[in-house]
Amino acid sequence: NLATVYYLAGSSGWGATFGSRPTVQWNPRILTENGLFGVQANHFSFTFMGAANVRVAIEACTNLAQPNWSTVAHLICGGDGEVQFNDPAAANLPSRFYRFRPE
Repeated sequence: NLATVYYLAGSSGWGATFGSRPTVQWNPRILTENGLFGVQANHFSFTFMGAANVRVAIEACTNLAQPNWSTVAHLICGGDGEVQFNDPAAANLPSRFYRFRPE
């Protein structure tokens, strides 16, 4: 299984491969305007948007001053680039912060 090479949106000169490895544009974002962002039914959720079929790890911590990040979800963006994230553990915590990275 070959590693995937990610490149930033707006950069030029990228083809379908780089050094015989597949390339994918890394253009992730979290949608906040679709009504699915925030606390709902005792869990925190949001829609993640990226390139189609990109694998993403969502990490969380409870303290940004001394972060101890742990992976809370492994997601795969659908054909339209969207995937829904839900975190039922967030309801039991006073604060929870998230970040994401490609896998």
